[in-house]
Amino acid sequence: MKKLYSFIDFIVNKISLYTFNPYLPGRVKDFIGYTQLKKNKHLYRNKTADHAYEFNLNGYSDFRKNNAAILDCSNIAEIFRPYLEKCKLIGYENDIDKPYFYNILREDLDHEAYNKFLEIGNNNNLLDTLRTDFGELVFVGGGIFRSKANILGKKLIGSQKWHLDRFSLKCFKLFVNLSDISESMGPTEVLDSKVTWKLLYNGLIKKILGVKKARNLKNGLFIDQKRFDRELSNKKIDNIGPIGTGLLANTGLCLHRGSLNKSFQDRYVLLLHYCLWDRYVENQEKLNKDISTGIWTRFIKKLG
Repeated sequence: MKKLYSFIDFIVNKISLYTFNPYLPGRVKDFIGYTQLKKNKHLYRNKTADHAYEFNLNGYSDFRKNNAAILDCSNIAEIFRPYLEKCKLIGYENDIDKPYFYNILREDLDHEAYNKFLEIGNNNNLLDTLRTDFGELVFVGGGIFRSKANILGKKLIGSQKWHLDRFSLKCFKLFVNLSDISESMGPTEVLDSKVTWKLLYNGLIKKILGVKKARNLKNGLFIDQKRFDRELSNKKIDNIGPIGTGLLANTGLCLHRGSLNKSFQDRYVLLLHYCLWDRYVENQEKLNKDISTGIWTRFIKKLG
């Protein structure tokens, strides 16, 4: 069965890339993943916490309309301030994540902070609200990510280019600033789902007609450069702001990217990741992390 899923995945991704239909893999994988979610439901039981953590959901109404919104997560950011200070004092382990950011959340460094992350990820009012609106979802990890300072002149690679997360149409990521983030520090940038759909519509036809393609797109996307520039200037959402600023987005439906940190300060962001299904479940007994994304998957294994 795994070989069949892999073959389907390969074919669907090829069709998606060559027809410029980035939503197709998410639709197919959601169907397959949902069957796996039911089959492996014992792996997704929530870790019991003393209480549910409360997010400020004042901006959530915008998310219901556009699949992207800014939230105030100051209380959550404050919880991880001591851990971040500890990391800065002792230095960092060079994980083999992505070359432009590193997950510095480590159980061996601070067991209490690590377990607090698990408790918050699995027991909070935001997850309850997402489940009410979108159905069954699971916490599939995240971490605390450090983006190194002063990487001027580096070529845009990977998720620094505009893209969709192609593994689900119900892929929710909450980015919480653990630093004061400015324009030069390389904020996470998002275009809401309505703008994204308009930009991506009829991508193959635009290519055939010779429309000028926008720059800094991952493979399999085709967008008119002029319209893209116009939408970026008017509709872009980002996490520029003080510590505690939260950016919530359905990254399966919203174009997004993590831009370059051109400042002289490291950037720190807490990430909580929810999805209709855990795309790593088939391999999690063999691997501690998914090298292709830099998202740690040991969390779910620990909860099993």
